[in-house]
Amino acid sequence: MRTETQTSMDIASFFGDISSSEEEDDDEKDVNIMDSGEDDASRDPNTPRGGMSALDNGGAESQERGMTDNETAELQEKLKELEKQLDEIRERRSHQEDQLATMEDDSLKGELQEALNQVVHEENEKEREMEILSAMLNQ
Repeated sequence: MRTETQTSMDIASFFGDISSSEEEDDDEKDVNIMDSGEDDASRDPNTPRGGMSALDNGGAESQERGMTDNETAELQEKLKELEKQLDEIRERRSHQEDQLATMEDDSLKGELQEALNQVVHEENEKEREMEILSAMLNQ
């Protein structure tokens, strides 16, 4: 008949001797394995694996690749629309400048000058928007 120590030794030799501290380590390992699996699953397949420097390089590479054709087409369309708006603003400006030059009533001249200043401000904003879009397209 086997004694309890022999049975324990047989089980230990079969399964390996596991202490309570090793069980805790195994649980932590499982958590770490699960965590790293989630990290890998959440990564973009094109993202290089490694430290933060590898992630930083991946971001720089995507910027170097440029925009997609759709994004470029959208920006070009916006640029055309801005050009059209800018042409309309310039026509209004020219018309208001002509009116201001021929205006004799000083009180109306002040109002017209304020309206002209507003149009000039709008024109400057549209020109800045165009510069930004042009720069984005030229990258």
